Amino acid sequence: MNSNKSLKHQFVVTLILAIFNLSLIAFIFIHSLTPAEISQEESGIVTDWLSYIFPFELSENLVRKLAHFIEFSALGISVSLTVFSYCRSVLGGVFLKLFVCLATAVCDEAIQLNVVGRSGQVTDIILDFSGCLFGLLITAITISIVLYIKRRKDRRKENG
Repeated sequence: MNSNKSLKHQFVVTLILAIFNLSLIAFIFIHSLTPAEISQEESGIVTDWLSYIFPFELSENLVRKLAHFIEFSALGISVSLTVFSYCRSVLGGVFLKLFVCLATAVCDEAIQLNVVGRSGQVTDIILDFSGCLFGLLITAITISIVLYIKRRKDRRKENG
């Protein structure tokens, strides 16, 4: 009975994470569908807001590139957690993780090819995928540390 409850819990967690992944991908794609004029206006607002926080000047282009990197880092983290919740291995599903991240980056730029004032850039695919790789790496390191600490704690309990 207990393992049945554990399987249901694992399924629910994986399902919630998968829905979060789809929502994050939808968020990315919706922003890619935004015409250049509106997208620049949004970037300007964010740049102005950040200029109040940081004591140095940020260019709008840097803010836009940083936003791409951050949202794709979040995707990398989310995809990694989803796959980990299913297979319970830090390196498990590595090709699936990489495929989802790269496919999202390529589709994101392909969408922009059909939006007024926007263009798909290979350099943006590389930037987006780099963000995903960063997210995957941060998640793998964090999970490995947590599992290591948990194993040490369990060994201490066993040894009394």
